[in-house]
Amino acid sequence: MKKKLNLTRIFLVILAVLSVCSCIREDLLQPDNTKGLPSKGATAAKYVSKSLWQEDDVYIAKIQQVFLKAANLEKVKETYGELYWNYAMSFGQFGEKYLLVPVVKKDKVVLLMEAVRKGNRVYFYEKDDADLLGFFQHVLYSNILSHSEVIDGAAAKSKYVCSTRTIVIGCLNGQTDCEPLSYSQMVCEWKEGGNGGPPHKSFDPLGDPFSGGGGGGGSSDDGHEYPDPPEDPCEKNKQIITNPGIQNKIKDVREKADSNGRYEFGFKVNVDGTSTEVTQGPVKGEWEVGSLAGIKGFYHSHPDVGIQIFSPNDIQSFFRTRVTSGTPSTVSDIFIGVIGAKPCSCPGGKKYFHYMIRYEGSLEDAGTVTFTDYNMIDIIKDYQERENKLTSILPTSPYSDDGGVSLNYKGVEKLFFDTLDRMNIDKTKMVLQRIENDGTINTIMFNNNGIPTEIPCPN
Repeated sequence: MKKKLNLTRIFLVILAVLSVCSCIREDLLQPDNTKGLPSKGATAAKYVSKSLWQEDDVYIAKIQQVFLKAANLEKVKETYGELYWNYAMSFGQFGEKYLLVPVVKKDKVVLLMEAVRKGNRVYFYEKDDADLLGFFQHVLYSNILSHSEVIDGAAAKSKYVCSTRTIVIGCLNGQTDCEPLSYSQMVCEWKEGGNGGPPHKSFDPLGDPFSGGGGGGGSSDDGHEYPDPPEDPCEKNKQIITNPGIQNKIKDVREKADSNGRYEFGFKVNVDGTSTEVTQGPVKGEWEVGSLAGIKGFYHSHPDVGIQIFSPNDIQSFFRTRVTSGTPSTVSDIFIGVIGAKPCSCPGGKKYFHYMIRYEGSLEDAGTVTFTDYNMIDIIKDYQERENKLTSILPTSPYSDDGGVSLNYKGVEKLFFDTLDRMNIDKTKMVLQRIENDGTINTIMFNNNGIPTEIPCPN
């Protein structure tokens, strides 16, 4: 009996070991499911971003609504797979115009759905790019150690804006000895016929890949209605700075910013497009906007002894204007502008800082900022300390062009976005634009590396 008992125990131990080994090998073959990925019903699940990067959340949520309104979910799942909206990416493009959604079958990204807005219509296309599919597969299922993004609009000028996203992945489940691997993908701004290739193939919400129901693809389909398409801030600001009456006053404020005095000057723009006369502030370093009722926005100068972008007080005044003068239908029209000048060793001896801001949030957002009792003394002190830190980076600060004496464009832009964080204002909804001397308008984005990046508005 004793020998039989020992043999039985040995047999059971061997079975247990084999069972454990079997489990380990099976685990190594499985993707990393620790990310809370949905097991079913992902297509219809409410969008909550799990992307590693900043995405156009407003656009993704609205696109999901448009898609689900038209979709046959069973046919979509059967034909394509499940759409994982939580991992949709807009690749550095904002303004409600572009995104990619991974389509998954049995834990594998098999296709991407491309959603492109053209005016008040949106079109769905298939995107079957092996490198992009692999990139999304890693984002969903791999052990990601780090991630980054570089947005480049300057090199392409007004043709394309491109975002390059990079991930570094570590060991898979159960592995311990492996070298980190890096994967990068670049996606550029969508252009009609931009690649010169064949027409895009439609991604049909009804699950019929031959119907052309996604729009485009050479079909006669006119896409799907897009709710509340945004107005282009580039066009809005272009209309203001090219208005002859306003243009002359902007020139006047610019000249006064260049006068080496410490007074500020400004004027208001009314809802009907007219503007007030340029006035001087009552004391050095201040300009009083006065009544905010019935105005669309205002312009003012900053003397060269100050910061050449919006101050904390300017920011709160901007939100007060939204509350006082804006309505749910006009609040996106509210803007403010600032013009500053700094001496430089450049042609003309002066460098101009001309900025405009708008906000794409709600009136409720504006009310929160307006009625917050900020400790402006502390915020302004912090503002000045951060300016000093940005100019003091060694050996050479990327935020200064004059050896740390003052901030350059990227410096004041970073200071502005950091100030929004300090004031608990959602910077993803803020539209900051810089106007060049020749009238070119650049939208300033804040990428994941913390560097302000300029994206030229179309000519």
